[in-house]
Amino acid sequence: MPNDKIATKIILGLGNTSLSDIKAIGAIYAKAGADMFDITADKQALSALFEGIKSQNLDPANFNICVSFSFGDDIHGSKAEIDSANCTKCGKCLENCPYNAITSDFTVIKERCIGCRKCAECPNISYYKEAVDPIKRLNELKDFGINTVELHTNGVSKSEVISRVLEIHKNFPNIDISICNSYGKRDLAETKEIIREASKIIAPKKLIFQTDGKAMTGTTNELLSAKEAVEFAKSLKDENALLILSGGCNEKTIELVKKENIKIFGIGYGSFARILVDKYVKNSEFWCNMEIINQAVETARRIKC
Repeated sequence: MPNDKIATKIILGLGNTSLSDIKAIGAIYAKAGADMFDITADKQALSALFEGIKSQNLDPANFNICVSFSFGDDIHGSKAEIDSANCTKCGKCLENCPYNAITSDFTVIKERCIGCRKCAECPNISYYKEAVDPIKRLNELKDFGINTVELHTNGVSKSEVISRVLEIHKNFPNIDISICNSYGKRDLAETKEIIREASKIIAPKKLIFQTDGKAMTGTTNELLSAKEAVEFAKSLKDENALLILSGGCNEKTIELVKKENIKIFGIGYGSFARILVDKYVKNSEFWCNMEIINQAVETARRIKC
């Protein structure tokens, strides 16, 4: 990738294992020219992504495939659970969920839920997260040619972050490492220390650091939706890391980047990217109607950097 090019990263959602959606979204954005795909570390999810990419006569090896893991109190990858005994069926959770992860009889579709907390105002909804051993899981995924591992580290101590980086690099020295932290969730000085220590561990590889603004909030197309992600990146501009924006990013984020004149490696589009093409993905004729696929691809190109 040219040094002056800003990478387009499509975030499929840590915890999203809705295989039909992953396959269709992968097909759309691969054809639209995405550079990276960020996906939950799951064999079936990766298989669906690869099927989608191959359906457009493209080779998955030509894309940067990133798998994500979440640790500690980080909400990424968590799942909502509705207390059916006390649920009043008011409908607010169903109305607020942007991922169609709640059914009309108020049960959570586990495969679609990514723990975004849009339904969190209800006292009858709680959240849980399944622990995953990254080394064991990466060994299971060796055949997929993973390029990058991303660590979501909100609420995780500095020592544990460094320990995770060391462990993954020791076992998989050819895989790039990305650390994702949300704006304001960690002291800035400590964040810089983590970047510097992690960079020493993986040298001469360069650390990727994802400046997550407001996690999982890219549901609107407002110019300032990603302002926290941009501010975070600006505060790290002197660090020796490849910066990727995320959290609130949409098709106007590139305007904000140019306006603020910041140097970044890429922009990660999650909620906005998925919602942007949702009507095509849900169309029952998607796979048998090339016109629908082409319309979806043209729509997806709105966020091509």
